[in-house]
Amino acid sequence: MENYASADWSPVDMLQRAWERASPYLILLAGVTFAVYAVQFGVSLVFGLIQGVIVGIASAVAQDRGGQEAEVAAQLVRVLLDIGKSFLTFPLTMFTTGALARLALSVARGEPADLGAFSMAFSKIGSLLLAGLLTGLAVVVGTCCCIIPGIIVGVGLQFVVLVVMDTELGALGAVQYAWAVAKGHLLNLFVFGLFMGLVGLAAFCGTCGLGLVVFQPVALVAQALIYIHVSGRTQDFLPDPVV
Repeated sequence: MENYASADWSPVDMLQRAWERASPYLILLAGVTFAVYAVQFGVSLVFGLIQGVIVGIASAVAQDRGGQEAEVAAQLVRVLLDIGKSFLTFPLTMFTTGALARLALSVARGEPADLGAFSMAFSKIGSLLLAGLLTGLAVVVGTCCCIIPGIIVGVGLQFVVLVVMDTELGALGAVQYAWAVAKGHLLNLFVFGLFMGLVGLAAFCGTCGLGLVVFQPVALVAQALIYIHVSGRTQDFLPDPVV
């Protein structure tokens, strides 16, 4: 497999380049980001209200009937609703994440921001879901092995969604390729994550949260620039990498 560890870069440089690439499309990117956040918040709010009503009814019934069995049944209802909420919201999260990743790739490559990214994300929803599940499982397993491995895996697989949206690789191939391009840059990627976290915190605190609408798309473009830089995939529609 090709070695992807030869290119040097710095978090500050990538953030500066991301701002230069994103600024011509900042209104569009910020608007799309705000819309995505609003939809996600709205869906979570609706499910939260429904869950609260059902759990409240179940708890009231449990108190009325009394006994340990009724209380266990109420807790089971709560767990089942949590699982159901995850199954319903996870596809929306992966769909919007994929669309934003595709937009970030276009802007990072100096191309116009194209809202066709949403239709592309919809066409790849199966791969996005499976790749997200595989990544989450890998992080959980790594975390159970003393936390630090989980951090390493999370850092090393941060390009998975970008790979899915940039290639025709399946979910497993995307996970393998994401790790291949990132493993030579784990320390730099970890520093990048800390740096962006601090900048994002400053944007949040300094603007009562509104700054995140601008910061988030710039951060995504920065991540896309890093992916392009370390993988060498500077254009769209390149042949799929060998994994």
